[in-house]
Amino acid sequence: MKYTPILLILFVSLAISSFAQATEFYVALNGDDANNNGTSISSPWKTLAFAASSPLVQPGDIVYVQAGASDSDVYTGNVVFTQGGTSNNPVIFEGYTNVPPDNPTLDYHLNDPLQARVMPLFDGGNRAEGVAFDIQAPYITIRNFQITKYAVAAYLSAEAHHCILENIIAVTLGQLGPPGGYEYSGQGITLKNSSFNLIKNCVIVNANAEGISIVGNNNTVEKTRVYSNEVDEAAGADGTDYYIVVSGNNNIIRGCTIERIVPDIVYNDPSYPHNGHGIGFKEAAENNLVEDCVAKNLDGGGFYVRWGNARNNIFRRCLAYGAGVTYQHFTNSDTTGFLCRNGAENNLFESCTAVGCDNAVRFLRSESEGDGDDSKYAAVNNTFVNGLFIDSKTVIDFNQYEVTRPHDAIVNNSFVNCTIYKAKNLIASNRPNQGNRMINCIVSDVKHLKDPTSSVQLNFSFESNCFFNGFTAPGGNQNIRGNPLFVNAAKNDFHLRFGSPCIDTGQTSIAEAEHDRDGEQRPVGSAWDMGAFEYKKNNSILFLTLPAIL
Repeated sequence: MKYTPILLILFVSLAISSFAQATEFYVALNGDDANNNGTSISSPWKTLAFAASSPLVQPGDIVYVQAGASDSDVYTGNVVFTQGGTSNNPVIFEGYTNVPPDNPTLDYHLNDPLQARVMPLFDGGNRAEGVAFDIQAPYITIRNFQITKYAVAAYLSAEAHHCILENIIAVTLGQLGPPGGYEYSGQGITLKNSSFNLIKNCVIVNANAEGISIVGNNNTVEKTRVYSNEVDEAAGADGTDYYIVVSGNNNIIRGCTIERIVPDIVYNDPSYPHNGHGIGFKEAAENNLVEDCVAKNLDGGGFYVRWGNARNNIFRRCLAYGAGVTYQHFTNSDTTGFLCRNGAENNLFESCTAVGCDNAVRFLRSESEGDGDDSKYAAVNNTFVNGLFIDSKTVIDFNQYEVTRPHDAIVNNSFVNCTIYKAKNLIASNRPNQGNRMINCIVSDVKHLKDPTSSVQLNFSFESNCFFNGFTAPGGNQNIRGNPLFVNAAKNDFHLRFGSPCIDTGQTSIAEAEHDRDGEQRPVGSAWDMGAFEYKKNNSILFLTLPAIL
């Protein structure tokens, strides 16, 4: 559309007029809610609760909340946000230190003290009770706040859509309890049937039940961290159960980090009850994306899909660290990188990595929880492409957990163009399985094809894979044995060198693997290569004279 000068002047005038109508309000601990309108920084309101429900606050307005004069100056009580905005004019509630908007940041790391003099701190005084921020209206932005000792830090109802939570630090939430203490609540940020929201640059520490819980569609979580490092030894329970859990469609989790840190009591007692579930989807969760995230030391799966309606989700470039690398307690930790369970189907794990995990990938089903009971299989048609699985006890675990019905099998899951390096077992077969396959993969320095203690027959096909320095290559079409000639496996560089037998010896496979881990279109040469990387000449120019080590 082309504006005439008169129309353009009118458009600009209206825009300026709309902007000028925005009002700034102020809240500070030395204020008074009886102040006429809270629009003066020298005569502020006293409580955010008053401002969040005041009819004076209209769409487009901003409420500035001042930090305390010292670290003992904290806000208390529960805040219910009922004054929402519009798509073009959200209502903003923003914490500041000295002069707004100074955008305070604590650069918070685990175990850092909360600093009420830097950013407004809400202290509920009892981690078993209360909701700090109860958001009940749309188009609200809340940024630069600290929250501690409530049952829930922030709750968004169905009416709270298109909201933004940014730079929220929430610590010590919910009451620790005995095994099954999940029932004692404790959530960092909870979305209940709430959609089109953004959670950005937040930190959640020791939320007893869930770090971030999303029930809703089209929400995004970016650059957010969730930690747990507390244990109640007497009760036999420790910290966060679900770190980020999603039930809904078209949600995005991007650039997030989660970590479970527990003391030696957990590792020294293999029967310890709690394990922690990382980032993933359960119940009805379709077409969601997890991208560029890191999970450390999660026994219940660094990344997971569970229940029969968890389908068509994508995990891309996600990294799962196990205790074998991070904490040197490899024997008892039982960490799992990627988990598919209770009917999860048609999920894609693209260019993902598991390092130092007891189980790089685990499949299982539980009858007692009831999740996914309508599904016929434990896991079906899930695909791993361009994966790197390094330093595992077992790479693929068909787990025996609660096997009660013969048809609770693991069916038609695929591993395509993956690189597997250093493991005790390639597969542990303790659950009925059929139709699972491995194509165009490299398996190097793995001692056993199947865990010697496995109790169930292995039905697994191998086609066009390379096996080296381990068990005898299994039967199958076009499998080979030979040194794959990695560029530098000791430094986790699994590109191929010149002369590798894996170059141009793979087969055309599935559409999801048409690009390699570097994003290179397959094939580079005359045929697909084996492993996660297509050979490029510039990978290997310095290695042309090295002989193959067979």
